[in-house]
Amino acid sequence: MEKKFLKSATVKPSVVKTLKEKMIVVVHKVLKDNKAELTDKIQKVVNKSIKKIVKKTDKQIKKALTN
Repeated sequence: MEKKFLKSATVKPSVVKTLKEKMIVVVHKVLKDNKAELTDKIQKVVNKSIKKIVKKTDKQIKKALTN
């Protein structure tokens, strides 16, 4: 019986960074389309949401790479 070697899953920071940047651009576009300003409260919520989404996506990528 052969042993399977698992490689540790690493996600390139550049992939996560581009995802984050793209999401920020989309948020700005939506706000511009709705003629709304990016206030401090909205900015806080947006940053928090993007952080959660990037973290979740990162976990999914790692899980997919290990399976």
